[in-house]
Amino acid sequence: MLTAQELIEELCVAIREESIVLPSMPELAQKVRVAVDNESSTVAEVAKLIQTDVAMTARLVQIANSPLYRGVTPADNCRAVVNRLGLNVTRNLVTVFALRRVFSSADPTLLRRVQHLWEHSAMIAAVSAVLARLTPGLDSERALLAGLVHDVGEIPILNYLHNHKLLQAAGIDALIAAARGPVGREVLLAWRFDAALVDVTLYAEDTTRETPHAADYIDVVAAAHWRVNGGIAGENAPPVARKFTLFALGEDAGRELLADAQLDILELKSMLNY
Repeated sequence: MLTAQELIEELCVAIREESIVLPSMPELAQKVRVAVDNESSTVAEVAKLIQTDVAMTARLVQIANSPLYRGVTPADNCRAVVNRLGLNVTRNLVTVFALRRVFSSADPTLLRRVQHLWEHSAMIAAVSAVLARLTPGLDSERALLAGLVHDVGEIPILNYLHNHKLLQAAGIDALIAAARGPVGREVLLAWRFDAALVDVTLYAEDTTRETPHAADYIDVVAAAHWRVNGGIAGENAPPVARKFTLFALGEDAGRELLADAQLDILELKSMLNY
């Protein structure tokens, strides 16, 4: 039986040397990210790219007209949607919806575990997005993306363990928990995610993390974990949670704000589980 460190080293080297088949970021998401990162790209050009995927186009139209994003008049075509959302939000949402296809498997045993992983990631992502929306300096869609990918390292680990017939071994869940952060970081580096998100995988559940700067996307995901695990606002909130107004207030005020935010959390989770 491998130790966690041996598993990390083996998988990270394999990812760097491209000797392992990673879950691939769908081609459309890659193209949209490249286009948006090119400052000369226009709304019309990005919309034209997205329109090659009918399902993605329909999903974005639906989201743009949802209570979270809708404007005065309906957005009934891809160009109108991209214009309403803006290029950066569009890029992040395309990546978010493309990720749904990554959390899949043809093997029934693996599929159950991967679906459970998606459900967990979707909940963390929804809470992260709401926290970011209430926090100056943070972008809600990037927080949504951070929440979705924080455990992405578990996918190649599950595939590896399944292929080596180790998935049912004793202590396997502890092994996965110890290895998924570093392996996830390698996956995000291979996908060319930016530095603000790749380290989310390493500290996603570290509620004791203290830094002198304002809340970042690592803090958002860690605070979301704390909340999902039953954390309540007030003086007993851990350091990472106290960076957010939602949790730094007194217990009664915190509960009231959480109740107000709950509808947005449910809406976002529903959006991810389409």
